[in-house]
Amino acid sequence: MVAALPGFTLAQWASLGKAVERAMQPTPTQQAVPEDQRFQVISAAEMTRDGDEVRADGGVKFRFREYKVTCDRMEGNVRTEVFRMYGNVQLRSTDLSVTGEFVQLDAKAKSVKFRSSRGELSPNLLKGPAQAPLYVRGNGEGTEQRFILSDTGVTTCELDHPHWEIRAKTVDVRPNDVVVLRGASFRIGNRTLFTIPYLSLPLNESLPRYLPEVGSSPDEGYFIKTRFGLDTRGLDLLDAKVDLMTRRGVGLGADYRYALGTLAAYGLLGNERSVQINQEHRQRLLGGQFEIANNYSRRNYLTSPQNTTWNLRTSYAVPGARLNINRGTNESDTFRSENQNTTLQLNGTVSDWQLSATGGLNQSLSRSTAGTQFRSDRRVAEVRTRAVRQFDDLDLELLYDRTIPVSEVVGFFNSSDQTPLVQVRSDTKRLLGWGENLNLLFSVGELVDPARRRPISRFLFESLLNRWTTQHGRARVSATGRFRQSMYSDDTAQFVLGGTMNAEYRLTPTESIQLNYSYLRPQGFTPLSNDRVGRTDSASLEMNIPVAPALRAGFGTGYDLVDRPDKVTPWQTVVSRLEYQPGNSLKASVISTYDPFNQIWQSVRTEANYQEGDLRLSVGARYDGTRHTWGTVNVLADGLRWGNLGVSALWNYNGYTRELDSQQYALIYDMHCTEAILNWTENRTGFRNGRFIEFTIRVKALPFRNIFGTGSRGQQLGSLGGFGF
Repeated sequence: MVAALPGFTLAQWASLGKAVERAMQPTPTQQAVPEDQRFQVISAAEMTRDGDEVRADGGVKFRFREYKVTCDRMEGNVRTEVFRMYGNVQLRSTDLSVTGEFVQLDAKAKSVKFRSSRGELSPNLLKGPAQAPLYVRGNGEGTEQRFILSDTGVTTCELDHPHWEIRAKTVDVRPNDVVVLRGASFRIGNRTLFTIPYLSLPLNESLPRYLPEVGSSPDEGYFIKTRFGLDTRGLDLLDAKVDLMTRRGVGLGADYRYALGTLAAYGLLGNERSVQINQEHRQRLLGGQFEIANNYSRRNYLTSPQNTTWNLRTSYAVPGARLNINRGTNESDTFRSENQNTTLQLNGTVSDWQLSATGGLNQSLSRSTAGTQFRSDRRVAEVRTRAVRQFDDLDLELLYDRTIPVSEVVGFFNSSDQTPLVQVRSDTKRLLGWGENLNLLFSVGELVDPARRRPISRFLFESLLNRWTTQHGRARVSATGRFRQSMYSDDTAQFVLGGTMNAEYRLTPTESIQLNYSYLRPQGFTPLSNDRVGRTDSASLEMNIPVAPALRAGFGTGYDLVDRPDKVTPWQTVVSRLEYQPGNSLKASVISTYDPFNQIWQSVRTEANYQEGDLRLSVGARYDGTRHTWGTVNVLADGLRWGNLGVSALWNYNGYTRELDSQQYALIYDMHCTEAILNWTENRTGFRNGRFIEFTIRVKALPFRNIFGTGSRGQQLGSLGGFGF
């Protein structure tokens, strides 16, 4: 028996004990803060703390959240998360590093201020395709969204005495956008090369070229193209363009980018005057999103030298509704055409029904302006509605699509009308609880017979068996199935039976033998073109067999089981493949195609790639068995190096013309944090063929596209592209 102390019962003592136990537990705030994010002083000669205020002096090392700091003296507040560090400061985090005499950190706002310091902005902080940190020194402040620096130097060279540096009165760093410098002086070593009042360096994918481009082309003759930035005294960016071309004259233009859009204009002042204007704008307006874009071109010598075109796209969207207006015109000396499409889209939910409706008016006008008079005016209204409701066992869908001529349209007909259509979708798992999922579709409605141009009613039932698979050891068998029965109001009917079966035996994780069979056959007749299907009855065989540890062979062909009265061979194209890969550096393949119908080896393609570090050698060739000639031979040598000099070469040989369609050379001289690039390109065919020579001084850390390895249309060139690393 336990006696209670005077003045307290046993229950009161138990309640008091629980209260003391709760008081000794950590507070919820303490539990919510991870251990690695708490304020922690690692070392200091002297430290004092008064509530949230903390001070430390003498060899201070502390950690707060993701920041690690060393300094001579520190004072701060753990509640406001603002800390000021003095003397030999080193602040580091995942994306930011600052060293200097004074640094202020606001961990809550993730911002820093510094004086007489050096900062390192990582590619993660800069975002975009920047490839190396940006080093800044001087005074500044900023957050993850923006850094403002004054009386500073900017470089991508990590050395204490950088090879190159831009010194500027102010530097505005906007991650994933641009670096803007005002009063910038370019320095190589200790020598100032030149000073410009304004410079913007992009950090996104637009990548304009600010160095002059010099070259020649059949369209422009010899040319010099320049681009330079103009200071707008704000966040907007403005680039001016001045081009000199012997065949086109003088070209003047400007690209203007502001917070809500872009505006670009360019014109030629020579004998053949031309103008191009591109504009995009988007903003919030009256609770919705408004967007407008215009593209205007008059006598563009590259795309439409005799035409004037204008394309307008505008839209306004609010929750549940969207209005689109698209308009386009094309005019020449003898012809003019206009097209306009106005569409209103509505979406919403009413009593568990998901509703969507689209109404539109399409207008087109064409007429001749010289010679024989011709005019065509067409206006058509479109209505598209859809209502869907989901039940436990099925989904119910109602469709109504109709196209109505507004003007007099000769021979008007639209084969996609559905007036109306009711569809019920479900599956055996929802209806019966079966493990295998068999999709079911019931549909009844009125459509259009395209041949007789009249409405026709259709009843349709369709079942689709999703992929069924069974596996025993290395063997696996899978199958799909399809059945469709449709009946029409003109006393016609059709059913379709189809399916696929695949049997696979895996020899190794990457080699196998596969046998595939496909069957599809319609029976009866359907008046609707959308319901018509072809006939398939074929089998195919694919084999990937290991021949040796580094050698693999492949084979594939097919056999058509459909009866052919014209005695066409049932064997399909035979493809054989041989691949050799002794390691990660070398890979080679030979692929041949045999045509059983013509009884000829149609083509043989061979390709070999070798890569070791930055060095890549690639050879690809294709033999045309029909013409008995090597149609294409491509050779690529990329990343050859002699000391600081890198060399790349590309040749594309056309066996039919017996000429090089393209030959390209690139010389790249490595200067630590920069590169000097000389490109020599000659394309004999394609859009804007000719010879182009380009010399560029490239800052490695900033995004850059090298023209080496691309064709005159921007397409990637190389070997045949059968495989890559």
